[in-house]
Amino acid sequence: MGIAKPKLALKDFKLLAAREPGNRDAVAKLAECEKIVRRIQFEKAIESESPPSAWEGFDLEDLGKYGLFLGTDL
Repeated sequence: MGIAKPKLALKDFKLLAAREPGNRDAVAKLAECEKIVRRIQFEKAIESESPPSAWEGFDLEDLGKYGLFLGTDL
């Protein structure tokens, strides 16, 4: 479905489905519009500038500070 403004269309479809609950086309379009709005909200929630680096806060000089790890004592 090509909806330019899904949030506004969702309000209209909810009103139409409430007034005409037997209208299968209106109920189907309401469900489809709800999916579009949920997808847009999800994409907005997960968008990020850039993922954090794994090397951020990692200092190679700290590795020698604690000595060599040889495993656990048995």
